[in-house]
Amino acid sequence: MIRKYVLLTLDEDDLIRQGFQKPPNSVPIKLPSMPDVVMTPVDQTVIPENFWKKDKQKARITADKQITNQSTKAKPD
Repeated sequence: MIRKYVLLTLDEDDLIRQGFQKPPNSVPIKLPSMPDVVMTPVDQTVIPENFWKKDKQKARITADKQITNQSTKAKPD
């Protein structure tokens, strides 16, 4: 069985009579502009947790490393 499809071009009047309407012209959407917000300064006394971890790692220098660093990197008097 062979079916034939016919492409019909309908004008605007035909569409209105059949209950269809052409889509309206697209209107570009403009987002509202945000006002300038003054940021409050950050409290520098608060130390993040990962900073504390780095401090603890620096404090855990083994005795061997401390001796080698002192002997190789010491400032001559």
